Amino acid sequence: ENNDDEDNMITGKPDYNRAIEYLQSGLDTYKDLYGPQCKESMKIMKEMAQIYLTMNRYSKAAECMEGVLQSVVKRHGAQSIEAGVTMKRIGEMYMIDNRIQEAKAMLKRALSVYNAMGNHDQRNQATIASLKDTLGRIKIALKSTLAMRKKHQP
Repeated sequence: ENNDDEDNMITGKPDYNRAIEYLQSGLDTYKDLYGPQCKESMKIMKEMAQIYLTMNRYSKAAECMEGVLQSVVKRHGAQSIEAGVTMKRIGEMYMIDNRIQEAKAMLKRALSVYNAMGNHDQRNQATIASLKDTLGRIKIALKSTLAMRKKHQP
């Protein structure tokens, strides 16, 4: 009989799929009891996103964070720092997943949140600069992709 738990204890490798199963079960329970916007649900979705990132399953990670964003917006508002941080994270996940247009849109949303807060503190200034830099690189990448397409059209 093959026992995955024993195999994982011997090899020391974490069983990410099992972790996702347990977290999903907990998430379903919290959603049933307290609704999808409860703090615990948000924490679990963040944990799941982190595990999916570790597994290189970027679209699943982004999906979890999209759920977090919905909760954050309902709890704190679309222009809150929490929303801005979450939007930036989702945008970065889209970039890794090569979903460039979606990344651009999400990062622009994050930038508008950070701009609305002002750049009076250094961390905010650094985040705004980072977002502008990333959006600039996306613009260049999209232009070169467009140029390549035009070049190869008959």
